[in-house]
Amino acid sequence: MPLEILHEIFPKTAKFVLAGPNFAKEIAQDLPAVATLSGSDAEKTEDLSQRLSLPHFALSPNLDPISIQLIGAAKNVAAIGVGATIGAGLGENARAAFITYFLREIRLLIEKKSGDPESIFASGGIGDLLLTATSSASRNYSLGEYLGKNKTYPPNAVGGWTMVSRVLGLVRDQLLAVLLGAGSAQDAYQVALRLPNMFRRFFGEGALNAAFVPLFTGEWEKKDRLTQLPLGILGAALGTTLLPTFSKSVANEKIEELVSQLSRAIEIACYLILPTTFGIVAIAPLLVSGLFGYGHFQIFDILQTSKVLRVYALGLPAFVILKAIAPVFFAQGDTSTPVKAGFIAIIINLIASILLYRPLGLLAPAIASDLAAYFNLFMLSIILYRKKILDLPTLLKRESKTLLIALITGALAFEIIEFFGENRPIRDNATPAMSQWFDLKEQEPNALLFFRMGDFYELFFDDAHIAASALDIALTARGEQQGSPIPMCGVPVRAADAYLSRLIKQGFRIAIVEQDNPPPATKGPMPRKIVRIVTPGTITEEELLDSEEPNLLLAIRAYRNKLGIAWADISTGAFETKSIFTANLAELLSRLTPSEILSEEALLPVEFRPLLAPVFPTPTLKKSQKLILEATGKDFDTKTQEEALACGTLLDYLRETQAGTLPPLHAFEEKEASILGMDGPTRQNLEIVKSRRGEKKYSLLWAVDRNVTPAGKRLLKSWLSSPSCAIQIIEERQQAWTKLSIETALLQQIQSALRQVPDLARVIGRIRNQRGSL
Repeated sequence: MPLEILHEIFPKTAKFVLAGPNFAKEIAQDLPAVATLSGSDAEKTEDLSQRLSLPHFALSPNLDPISIQLIGAAKNVAAIGVGATIGAGLGENARAAFITYFLREIRLLIEKKSGDPESIFASGGIGDLLLTATSSASRNYSLGEYLGKNKTYPPNAVGGWTMVSRVLGLVRDQLLAVLLGAGSAQDAYQVALRLPNMFRRFFGEGALNAAFVPLFTGEWEKKDRLTQLPLGILGAALGTTLLPTFSKSVANEKIEELVSQLSRAIEIACYLILPTTFGIVAIAPLLVSGLFGYGHFQIFDILQTSKVLRVYALGLPAFVILKAIAPVFFAQGDTSTPVKAGFIAIIINLIASILLYRPLGLLAPAIASDLAAYFNLFMLSIILYRKKILDLPTLLKRESKTLLIALITGALAFEIIEFFGENRPIRDNATPAMSQWFDLKEQEPNALLFFRMGDFYELFFDDAHIAASALDIALTARGEQQGSPIPMCGVPVRAADAYLSRLIKQGFRIAIVEQDNPPPATKGPMPRKIVRIVTPGTITEEELLDSEEPNLLLAIRAYRNKLGIAWADISTGAFETKSIFTANLAELLSRLTPSEILSEEALLPVEFRPLLAPVFPTPTLKKSQKLILEATGKDFDTKTQEEALACGTLLDYLRETQAGTLPPLHAFEEKEASILGMDGPTRQNLEIVKSRRGEKKYSLLWAVDRNVTPAGKRLLKSWLSSPSCAIQIIEERQQAWTKLSIETALLQQIQSALRQVPDLARVIGRIRNQRGSL
C-alpha cells in the first residue's frame, strides 16, 4: 500500500492518509464537504486535522490508516461493479445487493490486514464508497455503466493523456481569458476585485483586508452599477467595433489608415464620454436618490454614494479611451503589451487602495482605480506614439477643446439644477444648530443622532422617521430646509434611558450628542459633540441592562486557518480571548450569547448575523498589541496572533464608541481549558438556560437558581452554559454546595448580608467608566 512504500523511503517522517467523499469540482466551488485524515500518531493527526480544516471543508481524525487505504482502493472497483449493474439494466435491487456484499468483503479484508472494521463508518470509508459508487459524476461509476451497456471500453478510457490534455487546455483557456481580460485598466480593476478573497485566505485579516472592506459596501456597489452603464455602452461598443477595422488595416499594411482610424476613434470616444463624465459629476445625487433612495438607503447613504460616484466618474474617460486603444495592439498580434500594462495597473490599484484607505475611506478604491486607469492609458499611449501610430501632440491639442466644452457644459448643468433646487446640497442655508447636526451626522451616518436641545434629545430627517416609528411617538416638524419642513421627533433627557433601551433592543445604534460649555466670550450656537455611541454591546447604564445577563461585545478575526475571538463586558470590565477553528464557532457563540458581534458576515452562522455591527475597525497586529497594553496594562506575548487581532478590533471599536476613551478592562487570566462543548440545538433541547419557548421559565437555570444577587445569577448561568470537565473544579463546587445545604443558618446569614449589597461588579464598572457612583 502507498503508506508502506512511503515508510520505506521516509522511515522517520510522520505520514497520513487523506480520503473522503469529495468531488474536486465542488471543493473548488467552496461547497461544504467532509473528509478523513488518518495517521498512527493521535496527537499529530488531531492537530493536523484542525489546521487543515476550512469553513467549507471539515476533516475528521482517524487512527487506522490501513483500513482507510484499503477502502479507498477497493471502493473504485466497487463503483465500476455498481455502474455495470445499472448499465446492464439489472435494477436498483442489484445495486443494493452489490454494495451490501462489498461491505461484507471489505470488512473481512480489513480484519485480515489487522485493521479496525469500525473505520468503514468514517467519511473516508462508507461515505467515500457511497459517493463513488452512486453518483453519475464518478468516473469509475460512469465507466462501469458504459461497460454494462456496451460490453466494451469507452473511446476515451484508454490513454490517460486524453484527460490530461483536456485539463491543460481548460487551464490554458481560463488563463488566457484572465490575461487578455487585463488588457485594459477597467478589466484590471475587475481582476483586482477578486484578489481580496485570495489575500484573506492566505494572509488572514489585517491591513490588506481593511483596504478592501469598502469594495463590498453598499456605497461601492451602487456606484459600480451606475458607472458600468456608460462604460458598457460606450467602451464595449468601441472595443467590439474597432478590432475588425484595425485588423483589416494592419493586414493590408495601411499604417496611415490605421493612424487615422485610431485618431478618429479617440475623438469619438472623447465626444461621447467627456460630457457623460461631467454630467454624472453634476447630477450624481439625483442619479443615486432616483435609483436607490428608498427603503433603508437613507439621505446620508445617498451623499456618501454620490461622493464615490463622482470620483469614479472622473476615471471614465481613461477607461473608455483604453477600449479604443487596446484593439490596435490585438490587431497587430501583440497581446503581451496590454497584458503587462494591465497587470501593472492591478498592482497600482492594489497599492493605492491600501495606502489611501486610512485617510480617505470609501473614496480610496475609486481614486486608486482612476490612478491605475490613467497610468495604463499613459503607458499604452506612449508606446503607440513611439511606434508613430498615435499622433499624441495633435490629439491632446484637439481634445483639450472638447474637454473645456465638456467642463463648461457640466458646470452649467450643475448651476441650472442647483438654481431650481433639485441638486442643492441638503445643508445649504441651514441654521447654525442644524449645521452642527449635519457635521455630526456625517461623523456617524449609521447611527441615530440623539441631538441635545435643552431638556430634550431631538432627532431630524430620516432619523426622526425611524425613531418615531420604532418608539411609537409623534412625528412633528421643526423649521424648514430647502423650503420643506424638517421632520423631527424628540424624547425628554430625564426619560431618555427608557427610549434608548427600546431602540437598543431593536438593534439600533445611537450617537449621543451633548452640549459643551463654551468659552466665556464665544458667540453663536452652543458647542456640541458626540460623547459616546450606544450600541447593544457597549451599554453600561443600569436601566438599560438585564441584571441577570452578561452584556457581551464579541469580535472575530480570521488569521490563516484559525479564528481569534475576543469578548468583553464593559459593564463589569471582564475581558477574555480564545483561538478556535471555524467548525467550533457556532458552539462558542451559542454558549456566550453575545449582544453584538464585530465580524465579517461570511464568517458567521446565519442565526447570529442579526447581531452584526454595521461598521467596525480592523487594526493591524502592531496597533492591536498597543491597544491591548493600554487597556489591560499587560503584554500579549502568551496569546496567538488571531487573538491579538480580535482584541485589537474589539478595543478599537470600544474607543470609537466611547468618544476616544478606552474603558478599563480586567487583565487577561488563564481560564479553565476543559469545558463541555454543546452546539446550539443541543442547548435548546436540553433547555439549560431557556425553555423551548425562549424564556427562562421552566429551564434548568430557572429550576435551580436561588441566588439573591444579580452577580450570582450571572455566575450560575455561566457555569451552566459552560459546564466544566475538570474534576477538581467540579468537586470544589460540590463541597461548597454540600456545606451550605447542611449549615442552613450560615446560608441564611450569607443571603441576608448579600441582599444588602448592590451589583458591585457593575457599580465599579460604571465608576471606572465615569458614568455613576455608589
